[in-house]
Amino acid sequence: EIEKKINEFNNLLNLQHQYNLKYNEKRNLLKELQRLEKEMREIEEANKKYINLKNLKSKIAELENKYSSLIFNREEKIKEKVFSETLIQQLNNYLNVIKDSKEGICPVCKTKLNEDKILELKSHYTNEIVNLNNRLKELNKNIDIIEKEIDIIEKELEKLNKEIAEEKYLESIISNKNNVLSELNSKKEELLNIEKQINEITKFLNDYKNINIEYEKIKLEKLRDEKIKKITTIEHYESNLPNLIEEMNEMENEIKTLEEKLKYKPNIEEYNSLKNELENQRKIVEEIERNIAEYSRKIGEYEGIINSIIASLKEIEDKKLKLKEIENMINSKKKIKQVYEILCNDVFNERGFPLILLNNYLKDIELFMNDYLSKILPGKTVEIKHSEGKIEVIVRDDIYARELATYSGGEKTIIGFCLRLALAKAMALYRLGVIPKFLIVDEGFGPLSYEFRKAILNLFSYIKEDYEKIIIISHIEDIKENPIFDTFIEVYKDENNISHISIK
Repeated sequence: EIEKKINEFNNLLNLQHQYNLKYNEKRNLLKELQRLEKEMREIEEANKKYINLKNLKSKIAELENKYSSLIFNREEKIKEKVFSETLIQQLNNYLNVIKDSKEGICPVCKTKLNEDKILELKSHYTNEIVNLNNRLKELNKNIDIIEKEIDIIEKELEKLNKEIAEEKYLESIISNKNNVLSELNSKKEELLNIEKQINEITKFLNDYKNINIEYEKIKLEKLRDEKIKKITTIEHYESNLPNLIEEMNEMENEIKTLEEKLKYKPNIEEYNSLKNELENQRKIVEEIERNIAEYSRKIGEYEGIINSIIASLKEIEDKKLKLKEIENMINSKKKIKQVYEILCNDVFNERGFPLILLNNYLKDIELFMNDYLSKILPGKTVEIKHSEGKIEVIVRDDIYARELATYSGGEKTIIGFCLRLALAKAMALYRLGVIPKFLIVDEGFGPLSYEFRKAILNLFSYIKEDYEKIIIISHIEDIKENPIFDTFIEVYKDENNISHISIK
């Protein structure tokens, strides 16, 4: 029975080792899954950019046509300007000839002119010069406007061409999608198999919770060795017992023989000697019997101890220390898994928001958001609801509630913009200690029209008392030229492709 339990303990140790190996495999697989999921998100982002690039090509073609048309118009205006300047010079020369001529000769046809004709020609040439100068001013103004438009288009084309240059890079990323997806699915399947194996091992180990397997194994081995030792001693005595009994019987027979002889020739001294020797042999036999009884009693005690240990092994639910720690580790990993599932399914989906971040101050966020939204989209209000562990943002147009997806790209951007400003203010309001007093907006005006961009800049004027510094990063011209900004920092490259910074 002891050997059986020792083997059982060895099997438990092997199972525990297998559990540790599977647990490490699971942990490594979770890390690998996180890496692959991140790579899949990067591929999806690259795919979106790649689709946008297709639209950019048509936009580039449209801008290039407009650019060619503007270049042509500018050249035509410049030609007209040169012609007008030449004509003005010629008319001035005519006036000078008329003024300097004493005889009043026409500078064109060389005929002699009377005084009235001279005055008429002077007036005509002067009016022509005035008209031409006005035309020159108009031409210069038109040329400046055209050149500004050309400059804007050149910058836009440069920006778009840089984005187009990423096409091959994006294609290389997207081409790896199937491999990453296949590997991701394979890892998920492998994770399920490992979790299944862990559950099977855990289910088996639950019957042996909190027992110190190594200690109990050593204890059983020690008892087994003591039992073997005692049994060996008993067997030794039992093997010698027949000889002693036979020797004692021989001595008794000898005593009887001597007693018979004493009838005829009494010898008291020899009789007493034999009697004493017999008594000694009896004492030896009694001592041996006592030892046998004592060893038998101890064997019974050891067997009772062994049976007690075996009985205690059947009551393993009272010993839950070692496997309790393993169970806690499993529960911890399950909680982490649940957190990932909540993050994936509830927090970062189309209608979700981080509950932990928003839960304490939803009403303040709703108040701030409606305040900001009223400055840009009058008539639209936002209601933030929290139910069943989820947060839902409802946007109302006057009294009608509409899905966020039904709003235009610009409107959705503004709603998200106001939400982020409200979040920033609410977080600063509840924050203990040092409160950040600056706001940074990096390229937050992408799909907005000129009117919406202007409205958001006016909103910055409204909230500027909340921040010591508001920093806006943008490539859009009308934003850079807006008078709301006190300081303008421009980063540009020279003809050697070296970056410079200018502060105005």
